[in-house]
Amino acid sequence: MRFLRFVFSLALLLAVAVGVLVYIGWYEVAADKPHAQGVEWFVEQVRDRSIEARARGVQVPKLDDEAMVRDGAGHYSAMCADCHLAPGDSDTSFPDALYPRPPRLTAANDLTPAQQYWVIKHGIKLSAMPAWGATHNDRSIWNIVAFLQRLPALTPEQYRALLPAQGDTTAHQHGALETPVQEPTPGAPNAQSVPAQPDEAVPEAKPDEKPKAKPDEPEQHETRR
Repeated sequence: MRFLRFVFSLALLLAVAVGVLVYIGWYEVAADKPHAQGVEWFVEQVRDRSIEARARGVQVPKLDDEAMVRDGAGHYSAMCADCHLAPGDSDTSFPDALYPRPPRLTAANDLTPAQQYWVIKHGIKLSAMPAWGATHNDRSIWNIVAFLQRLPALTPEQYRALLPAQGDTTAHQHGALETPVQEPTPGAPNAQSVPAQPDEAVPEAKPDEKPKAKPDEPEQHETRR
């Protein structure tokens, strides 16, 4: 019993101490002051394991289609290049001012295509990574992922050749948002993600066809004069 009281008192004292430190603003949150090494390691582990768990079981389509890569290049140029850079970029002043710094996607990274899709769609809390799934459909996001598979090997000239021509009004169109694909729940057995099926279309009546009367309503006949 004494041991339990000691543990409870210690936990209470620790909680009060943490509350006081939070209240007086002891912890530095400025973006130009990095986390302490232990805090940074812990946050990175939480982020990486969370992405890993939630991307597990995401069904990856074929990503070698040239049309997908070209469309993804247009989206990347408009949405991603400012933070993650493009081939030939030398000005890193903007991404260098962010914390945590966004990864340089012009270099190889260790995320799988499924993990890239999940991050692009859902974003990352407490970072500058937005959740693009709020404004872009799954097809557009997979097109970006397809482009990312080729990006590290592209020269500046090859990258520019993939971009839409200037003045192209069809470039970087978001498209209508689709019914979201059901993603696996972390810890649940892997199952294939199947897109929700649209509601069954109701056939339209032909112009010369009279609508059928409902069973509980008497049919009305036109009276000729």
